[in-house]
Amino acid sequence: ERRIEEAAAEVIARLEERTATWTRAGVVEEVARVVTGADAELLRVAAERLTDYVLADAAVLGLASPLPVEVPATLRRRDGMAQHERHGASRFTTRATLRREAAVLELVARGREANAAVVPEAIAARVLDRSSLGEDQRDAVRGLVSGGERVALLVGPAGTGKSRALDAAREAWIAAGFDPIGLAPSAMAASVLRDEAGLRSDTLAKFLFDTERGRSTFLLDHRSVVVLDEAGMARTDDLAKLLHLVEERDAKVVFVGDPHQLGAVGPGGIFRTVVGDHGARELKTVRRFRHAWEAAASLHLREGNPSILLAYLRHGRLERGCRAEMVDRAFAAWKDAHGAGESLLLRQATTRRQRSCRAVVVPSSLPAVTSGPRACGSRPATSATATRS
Repeated sequence: ERRIEEAAAEVIARLEERTATWTRAGVVEEVARVVTGADAELLRVAAERLTDYVLADAAVLGLASPLPVEVPATLRRRDGMAQHERHGASRFTTRATLRREAAVLELVARGREANAAVVPEAIAARVLDRSSLGEDQRDAVRGLVSGGERVALLVGPAGTGKSRALDAAREAWIAAGFDPIGLAPSAMAASVLRDEAGLRSDTLAKFLFDTERGRSTFLLDHRSVVVLDEAGMARTDDLAKLLHLVEERDAKVVFVGDPHQLGAVGPGGIFRTVVGDHGARELKTVRRFRHAWEAAASLHLREGNPSILLAYLRHGRLERGCRAEMVDRAFAAWKDAHGAGESLLLRQATTRRQRSCRAVVVPSSLPAVTSGPRACGSRPATSATATRS
């Protein structure tokens, strides 16, 4: 049997790799991957013991603020927790995670007066005069190319034209003799950055991997401007590496994204903090939608306002019914799209429901089933929420 210290270190390393903060339940989940055995009761005891050991480790910190006054025993549960505290809500992190986040914040703060990649006003004006950008996009571009801070920030909801603004900024940087390049957490986002903003682009992970080994095709120096798209999806440790590199080479970096969108796959969340602490150039006008109501509604969805779902219902974008009805309607929509040669994405909330939806699918290699309403072709249905592509 492995020593409990080794097991705890492995659990902490797994937690650090997975997310920036976690609850006791998250610790138990990782502990279950480490503790093995045939006796259920012994496993339960061992898991509880290891969980307690992990949370008591010197590397782990609780994020709950101390209570302002001592809670009397009459207002505490049997486990000692105050009755007004929600069970299992306390979150934890590690000292190493906080050090990485602090490093990012310090690097951003240090570069505020760097005077990096400043484009002369005449060049910026000439580029903007030729563009068809909106006023908020123009203001953002002016700020990005003339601000001088080592770490610039551009935020905005989906559909506000961040890529078009970056394309104009790219043109201004090149005209002033700088070398802008694009990075993104995913290959898809890097492709969009290349196609829509005109930037030579690669994934952040590949760039860091190649740079550490001296074989990157992107050579940073004082003329370089690194545009990191979807910055909110980047891991904190990767952001710290990138910022150290940018500072070392006297370059400039622009973080682009939306703090309200998906976070990192792994420890992240620092982008929202950086935006809150240092401010950002912000795009506010949604341009992607044909209908004004839908542009406004998308902003309510971004803020997590559930009442806006009524607008989607009024405009026929949502359907109501019991679960069986919705599965059948989703199948009918999929069948129509499949017959027309279109793709249709069907999404479902849980794996169990995905399986129940897949059960209505018949592989195209089998003879068509004509009896019953749920016969279909080749592609699996995975949800009652349909999206055409």
